[in-house]
Amino acid sequence: MNSPTNYEDPTFFKTSSNVLLVVGTPFNIFTLWIIIKTPSEKASSYRWHLAWFQFWAILQELIFHGVCPEFYLPTLAGSMLGILNLIHPRVLLCFGAMFVVGMLASTLQCFSYRHQVLLPLESRLRLSKRTVVGISLVHYLVPTVWFMLGALTAPIEKGPDSDILRATVQEDPSLSYMFSLDTLYIIDRRPFNFFSGGDLLWDTSGKVIFLLWHSYTLLNDHHSTMSRKTKRMHRKFFRVLIIGISIPLATLGAPYVAVLLTVWAQIWLPQWSINLLTGIQSAHTTITSLTLLTVTASYRKYILGKVIGCLHRKVELEPK
Repeated sequence: MNSPTNYEDPTFFKTSSNVLLVVGTPFNIFTLWIIIKTPSEKASSYRWHLAWFQFWAILQELIFHGVCPEFYLPTLAGSMLGILNLIHPRVLLCFGAMFVVGMLASTLQCFSYRHQVLLPLESRLRLSKRTVVGISLVHYLVPTVWFMLGALTAPIEKGPDSDILRATVQEDPSLSYMFSLDTLYIIDRRPFNFFSGGDLLWDTSGKVIFLLWHSYTLLNDHHSTMSRKTKRMHRKFFRVLIIGISIPLATLGAPYVAVLLTVWAQIWLPQWSINLLTGIQSAHTTITSLTLLTVTASYRKYILGKVIGCLHRKVELEPK
């Protein structure tokens, strides 16, 4: 059980978030630049889909570090320790919803693009550009509006004078330490649908799995008109995409699932473990950037070429 005696000072958690903000943000922007500028990727419109994903991921991580939320699970309570703590959480939840939905929808967009390239011209699953734009708008707008409505109508109260906090502490007196947290916000969990985010995560995961399954079915079709070389190229693209995006997405999804289970089952965790889960989520974009630059051969070659070019120019400019 949490209690005033084992509540931990969040200084290390806050410092780690600030360091990741200062170090990770330039690195993530650098990765976005590499995605756009790499010569071998310029001939393909896919780079713009991947750049769009990276753009949303950067925004998601920026707001995460700006808020630097510390949660007190399994209650729906938390404090904002970041530089955005003067902004009302309803506003931040709205922006956060937009950025997370944008990142998940752009992930689906990357896999959908690769799938569409593989489809035969006569396939019923092959979509026109107008249809693709329409479906994309639905995936971006509908969840965003849904979550914004939830954020705007959620019963959020601030500080030790909160009626929700009094009722929560009355049910469990060990939570009395929360009365000392002036920056605390709490949501009444009874009327609030906290699990909608999980629904979106499952929906995106299910669609990505289907696109992968059908794409590999097409690549293994012996009646396909694609050459073996073309099939090997597409398999390589999919492997890079899976490693570059899906694995880092686990840093966002796995902690979120753990949080959902904690709230649903009313499981008490040490504060350091909750902060660790939050920290893993906040590092999602930095991990994604590192993974993309590591597993994509064209990015590695482009960076290495730039480094070697700079070293050669430096040697030429040195006085003999």
